Amino acid sequence: MLTLPASLASPVKHRLRRERDAVLRAAEPDEALASLMGESPLSPSIEEVIPDGSNRWAISPQLARFLARAITGRDLRSVLEFGAGGSSLVLARALSSIGGGTLTSVEQWPEWCKEPWARVEQTPNVDARLVAAQPRLALSRVGLTYAFRSARAAIASRRPYDLVVVDAPPRFYGRDGALPLSYAHLVPGAWVVLDDARRAAEQWTLFRWLRTYPGLRLMHFDAAFGGRGLAVLRYTGERTQRVDPWSVLTSALHTYRHWQGLRRGVRRP
Repeated sequence: MLTLPASLASPVKHRLRRERDAVLRAAEPDEALASLMGESPLSPSIEEVIPDGSNRWAISPQLARFLARAITGRDLRSVLEFGAGGSSLVLARALSSIGGGTLTSVEQWPEWCKEPWARVEQTPNVDARLVAAQPRLALSRVGLTYAFRSARAAIASRRPYDLVVVDAPPRFYGRDGALPLSYAHLVPGAWVVLDDARRAAEQWTLFRWLRTYPGLRLMHFDAAFGGRGLAVLRYTGERTQRVDPWSVLTSALHTYRHWQGLRRGVRRP
């Protein structure tokens, strides 16, 4: 739940939540996406790297299969990923199964994913690059965000992207900073996939993205998907970006909470 300073009245809190919930309810169903939610079989080379669900830090088996089906079903060939690991191997195998593509993964702790990334690099016909970067506080049109600012040049050099997967940084930082780094590099029709959409922090991220980028459409929001939640957005091709007061306000409040947690020695979700 978003915690507001005492100086902000309760009606403001309720208004913010109503605005957010209205945005999430306004998802526009997409037949192409719905077809990827089924149980159609994947190739053995992909199935063998699907997580089994025992590692809480890895993506869910449901999300892994959805991403693989998105790549193979929509012929997506240029993937940008925030948060590397087992998901990178799933993405690489899916790319390889359609003849190849590029995978750019931004990771805060590259030593954590050394073993799966070694397997990614061995995947045929996949141009893979792991970019090490730390989240730093930055001011963007979304508001105050923690972003992998040092990865900006690497992300730009490997554009454009038709799929962006956002599963980092950890939730106490928030995930708003992914789109300020990648929005200008999306191709029309690109998908943006946000993991952990069950959590309030990610729902506020969606709210701020949709208020800031008119070219985004929320196609799917399911707080129960894979036990963690999933949101999928589509980029229409409209480059417009705006500064939205509600987005800036809620981002500042999220940052305030983060700082409060750090002062207490606790990184709060």
